[in-house]
Amino acid sequence: MFLMIVSYSYFSRADANGTVLISLNSTTVWWGDGVRVNGTAAYTNGSSVDGNASVLLNGAEQCWSNVISGAYGCNFSAPNELGSYTISVNVTNAMGSSIVDTFATQLVVKPTYGETPVGTVDRVVYEIPMLLQDFNGKIKHAIARVMIWQS
Repeated sequence: MFLMIVSYSYFSRADANGTVLISLNSTTVWWGDGVRVNGTAAYTNGSSVDGNASVLLNGAEQCWSNVISGAYGCNFSAPNELGSYTISVNVTNAMGSSIVDTFATQLVVKPTYGETPVGTVDRVVYEIPMLLQDFNGKIKHAIARVMIWQS
């Protein structure tokens, strides 16, 4: 009797079908505000993806992150133009296969106006957003606070 040991090597391409979930710190922001994008990526069989995630805003890359045990996250600044933008995430594993989210995650860039009362009963503070334009033409936002005391 003799023992024969056979060894097999094979190349396995990972399944590119899966799900990418996106979470935003806020879906409505001022222009230039920080946007935090994080989420998870998993194959259809439930196993997590390792690799890289590229966060796209209307198709243009804004930031990227390593994907470790299916989790990713990165930050970028909101566009300086008002409007609605689509955020998507493309996750690529070590084999080069990609999973792209299929959800239309929207980010809205707009100023908010109006009075926001805060304070105690004996006083009220109104926050009034204002737009300011620098000498170089850039628009910035400021908040004027008006305090009213009750007598």
